[in-house]
Amino acid sequence: MTNVNKTQIIDYDGHIIDNLKEWMSNNKLSKLGFNYNVIAILGSQSSGKSTLLNNLFKTSFDVMNTKLGHSQTTQGLWLSYDKFEEELADASHDGSDVEPKNKSNNKHVINPTLILDVEGNDSKERGENRLTFEHRSALFSLALADCVILLHLIMDY
Repeated sequence: MTNVNKTQIIDYDGHIIDNLKEWMSNNKLSKLGFNYNVIAILGSQSSGKSTLLNNLFKTSFDVMNTKLGHSQTTQGLWLSYDKFEEELADASHDGSDVEPKNKSNNKHVINPTLILDVEGNDSKERGENRLTFEHRSALFSLALADCVILLHLIMDY
């Protein structure tokens, strides 16, 4: 499932989704090269990871409905970005992709932050395959991210 501000990059079964390149292009992120930052969040299921990201970065990750009780909301890994549309509009009036600043031009430097929302690492719904997915998603996040947020609830321990 994809919307304007987010896309799933790894599905529940651990498969990489095909439309990432298209999503990056549609969101004017495809010409950034390595001029971006990545933040990932890891933590227990239903600990508020998506809610924290939505509040910090104005993303639109799905969040748990507390009236339905604790259950899995995020499945797989989802990608979004901080809202820098105003900067994009200032730097690129023609709507084309923003290119990073170099010494030969006067374009404004825009280094957006890509936000990686990772499925809870203690998902009961996964059953016996839980540890394999947890390990792979954590390693993937550590390899990709410039910063990893570990959300730890004191009451869990």
